[in-house]
Amino acid sequence: MSVMAFSQMMGNLQNVESNLELARAKYSAEGASRVGGSVAMTGAAINSFTLSTIWESADACFAARSTVLADTEMQAAIAASDAQPLGFMIGDLKTELGECEGTYAVAVGATTTVHTDDAIEAVAGHYQRLFVANGVNGVRTIRLNAAGEFTGAYANIFYTDSLDAYFAGSAAAWADGDFLATSVDIGANIVDRTISRMI
Repeated sequence: MSVMAFSQMMGNLQNVESNLELARAKYSAEGASRVGGSVAMTGAAINSFTLSTIWESADACFAARSTVLADTEMQAAIAASDAQPLGFMIGDLKTELGECEGTYAVAVGATTTVHTDDAIEAVAGHYQRLFVANGVNGVRTIRLNAAGEFTGAYANIFYTDSLDAYFAGSAAAWADGDFLATSVDIGANIVDRTISRMI
C-alpha cells in the first residue's frame, strides 16, 4: 500500500514554483512516485504551502525526507523563502479515482466509526458517481496515521479545474439518499475543509 505525506510551511511564496520544481527533482530522485504543491486559499493556515509526496512505504518517505532536507541546495531554497514548518502528516493512500491533478485541490477531513475496506470502497463509489462523473477530475482518500489531532481521520482530496463543479457535487451528495445512508452507516462526520490552488 502506498503512503502519502504532507509537509506544510509558511513563508515567502515569491519563488514557490521554482522551489517546487527543485523539491520535485530531489524527492523524485529518492523514489517519490508523485510530488505536488499547493497554496491554501481558505482556513486558519491561509497562504501556507503544502508539499505532497507519494511513496511505496513510510520508511522510504522518511529516509528521503532526511536526505533531501540535508541537501545544501534545498537548504538554501528554504532559507531564501524564510520557510517555517507548520506540520507534517503521513497516511495510507486508500483510494485513487480519476485524474488526481487540477487547478484546485479541496481537502475534506472526515472521521468515521467504521474503517473496513467495504466502507472505503462504498464511499469511493459515491465519489466516482457524484463527483468524478460530474466534472471533478479525481479524488484521493488517505487515512492519516500520524497527523496530530487528525490522526486516524481521513483526508479526502478532490482535484478539480472548477470549484463550481466540486460544490455542485457536494450539494448533490448531501441530497443523495444512498450517499446519506452510507454516511450514517459508517458514522461519517466532516471536521475540516480547505481549498487550495495547485502549483
